[in-house]
Amino acid sequence: MLRVLDREKSIIPLERMGLRSSTLAQLKLMMTRPEGILVVTGLMVYVVPQVIGVFESTKQTLPLMTRALLALSKFIQITGVFWLVAGVAAFIGARIALRREAVRRRFDKALLRLPLFGRLIRSQESAQLAATIIETMFA
Repeated sequence: MLRVLDREKSIIPLERMGLRSSTLAQLKLMMTRPEGILVVTGLMVYVVPQVIGVFESTKQTLPLMTRALLALSKFIQITGVFWLVAGVAAFIGARIALRREAVRRRFDKALLRLPLFGRLIRSQESAQLAATIIETMFA
């Protein structure tokens, strides 16, 4: 279910939101995929604008959170290409910068200082080192 109204009023199942069957099928498919940010972006750009028609036909005042969600959806639609280009440029820039040893060391130190990911990275690297040592000893 997708909550779009106040909790006190009701919860509308996706099937009753007035979406076309093809849109509903795409939405359900997106919700089962693990690509989190792409799913959220797809929802904000593709599904939310289609749901606006359902709300406009009821002629009710929308809750503040719903209006905020609609404004965010419009913002993503307008600036989406910019964010895509900026993301690709940042990725390419990071790849170029990480070729330098000093930058790579600072980046690795910053990663290891992260609260959860630093511990996970250390554990993974330690396990890989231990496996390499054991493999070398008994090969």
